[in-house]
Amino acid sequence: MGLNYQGGHDEFNSLKPTAMGALTQLYAGTTPESADLGGTAAPDTVGEAKETVDPETGRRMWKWLEKEMKDIGYRP
Repeated sequence: MGLNYQGGHDEFNSLKPTAMGALTQLYAGTTPESADLGGTAAPDTVGEAKETVDPETGRRMWKWLEKEMKDIGYRP
C-alpha cells in the first residue's frame, strides 16, 4: 500500500465505503512521512493556498460548518 502519483489506482486511493470516509485525511495527518509538513498534507512542490492559513478565513469556515451541522441536527 502506498501513494500512487502516476495517476493509477491502488488500494490507498480507490473509493472507500462511507465508514472509511476520513481514512485519507487520517492517513495524511498521521503518517510519518507528513511529520515535517507542519500540518499540511501537500508536498513542498505543490505549496498551499494563502486561504488555508488565513485565520479570518478559518473563523468564517468554522462558523459556516457549525451552522451547516446544526441545520442537520448536530449539537455539540
